[in-house]
Amino acid sequence: MVKIISFDIDGTLLDSYTGIPLFYKDLFIKENKWFTTLGENIDSQIVCRAEGMADELGLLRDEWWSKILGIRDQVLLTELLIKYWKYRIEHSKLLPGALRVLSGFRKAGFKVISISYGDDILGLKRHRIALYELERFFDDVIIVNDDVPTRSEAIKYILWKYRPEKLIVVDDKCRVLESIKSESEIIETVHTVFPYPECMEIQYRRCGDTEVYNLYELGKEYGVI
Repeated sequence: MVKIISFDIDGTLLDSYTGIPLFYKDLFIKENKWFTTLGENIDSQIVCRAEGMADELGLLRDEWWSKILGIRDQVLLTELLIKYWKYRIEHSKLLPGALRVLSGFRKAGFKVISISYGDDILGLKRHRIALYELERFFDDVIIVNDDVPTRSEAIKYILWKYRPEKLIVVDDKCRVLESIKSESEIIETVHTVFPYPECMEIQYRRCGDTEVYNLYELGKEYGVI
């Protein structure tokens, strides 16, 4: 029996959210010239909250910064994106148990893959996966926007390629789990509850066939650690 488990990256295997409020706070203090179009009553907390709303909707920075922050100059936008991801990378860390759980699923006979959304810069998500040497645990890595246009297409590709009898999808976003559940009756969804920065104001809600609060819970749920 072919069994596959698919992991998202940010908020599932990697804490890459800690640097977001720090980025906005530092930027408003040091380089608030970029935000003059927003008015005097806009501060880093408000923009951080907007990031949380955009994250819930699955919007990338270049999609909403131009509309909300008023940054339409492509040179400035690129410079800002580089600074943004530098902060996120510098303050990122693997979540506890990540390597142990990935290894455990492989030893238990699972095909381990990653399906995640691309970052704002083409190829950056793969670079970040490589920074933590996560690719050695994956049989496949599919980046939505870089490799395929939608997560639905990624799921269909995996189902076609491996013909699994079970596909477990692990993600921190309810909208993702709910959107792919109808793709196949063999899909089992796992919601990893991630503690996002308070300023992002992402509200908890229950979803998924199974819900866990850390990767050790996930490993024990499936008997791989």
